[in-house]
Amino acid sequence: MAFKAKQKGNNWERDTCKMFNKVFHLNFQRVPTSGAITGGKNNPLLALLSESQKLLLRGDVIVPDELSKLVIECKSRKEFPYHQLLDNCEELNKWINQIGCDLISKDLIGLIIVKINRRTPFVCYNKNYIKYPLVNPSKYILYNYNHQYFIIEEFTEEWIEKNKNSLLEWCKND
Repeated sequence: MAFKAKQKGNNWERDTCKMFNKVFHLNFQRVPTSGAITGGKNNPLLALLSESQKLLLRGDVIVPDELSKLVIECKSRKEFPYHQLLDNCEELNKWINQIGCDLISKDLIGLIIVKINRRTPFVCYNKNYIKYPLVNPSKYILYNYNHQYFIIEEFTEEWIEKNKNSLLEWCKND
């Protein structure tokens, strides 16, 4: 059973890379063995890695140099407790802490892209970073989670295209 879940997650990471590749015309690649090297019990290994090694293993997607400040974490789940978004969602909090951009550095922008079975994928990010979160307000649902994060349902190539310039601009600012 765990093998199928891992395969499902790997496929979602590849699909996410394909969407970003198509919009940006740059090379986004899945991190080989994403999560396995520094995740879970292996987390103390992070302290042993050089900064360039950490950059390569940050998130689930290796981003191109033009977007080196972007961290993309992909999650694929059977179910998600949407009702907890109104108050406090432990699973989402865990993912926000896992991506760690707000904790590690104010120079990084993290996207948590979540695919739930039989649902449209959504994206979660710190609302201070992306200028135009909504492509079509009548089509998308916006959650202001914890007064700090936007959750946009639905994550699509259209959303990436709409935010492409904002992401490029933000990532080049020093």
